Amino acid sequence: MEDHRKVNDLHPNHAIIGFGYDHIYLAEGEHPSKAVLDEVANEAPVFLFHQSFHMGVANSQALALADITEASSNPENGKNGRLPDSKEPSGYLEEDAADLVLMPLLADSSIELADLIEAAQYVYLSHGITTVQEGAATQAGMEELIALTQSDQFKVDVVAYPLVTEEPRQILQTYPEYTGQCQQCLKIAGYKILLDGSPKAKRPGLANRTQMKITIAVIPLIPMEQSKNISRWP
Repeated sequence: MEDHRKVNDLHPNHAIIGFGYDHIYLAEGEHPSKAVLDEVANEAPVFLFHQSFHMGVANSQALALADITEASSNPENGKNGRLPDSKEPSGYLEEDAADLVLMPLLADSSIELADLIEAAQYVYLSHGITTVQEGAATQAGMEELIALTQSDQFKVDVVAYPLVTEEPRQILQTYPEYTGQCQQCLKIAGYKILLDGSPKAKRPGLANRTQMKITIAVIPLIPMEQSKNISRWP
């Protein structure tokens, strides 16, 4: 983080969003806490994604920006980590709880999504990768991808899977020219359904092999009946 700040000549209070750490390979064998990040950046909000992108850790400034305190409850599909024997937030965040920090952090940033995509393309191309995937595109994300491809901004081919929350037909029928075929470097190859939480965050639905019945260990992301209707399409 310190090297990133120096190389990019960032102001001490400039927000930083990082990714790629894996607690399994850290010497401590656990997720960093807000205290660890505060030692490196105590003036700027910082959020680090776990390599799975299903969890992460925020420093004190980022928690404050999201108004996460001792009184904050867990979101329906997420978890706010706490310090041992305390209700004080530790900085560790799972699933939707991470979004609560990420959204205000991005809103507070002057960085445009198009600039991030432009930079990412050069990283992929520098490694000889010419086809990339957007594995869970939101409606806003799809609109951004369409706008970028229509203005010839892509230097790589992008395969997108829109995230389904309600009706898959609507998503695919909205962009028929990109569905199943590549147009101007963009292709909608299908859609993605999130039925439950991530095994990495210990929030999945589990199957009882003896009775072959589904036992939901946590609240599903979409109702079971709705997921059955989606799975039967087309």
